[in-house]
Amino acid sequence: MLFTGELDLHERMKIAQKCGCRCVIETKTVDGLIASVINLREKYGME
Repeated sequence: MLFTGELDLHERMKIAQKCGCRCVIETKTVDGLIASVINLREKYGME
C-alpha cells in the first residue's frame, strides 16, 4: 500500500504534479490497490 514504506512519496508526487506526469501504481493485492487509490484521492484530490 502506498505511503507505508521508506520512500518519500509526498515529495515525488509533488514533482510529478508539477511536471504533469502520470504514474503507475503497482501493488501485490487488489485490497492494496484499492487502499492505495483511496490514499491518493484523499491526499491529492486525484480522480
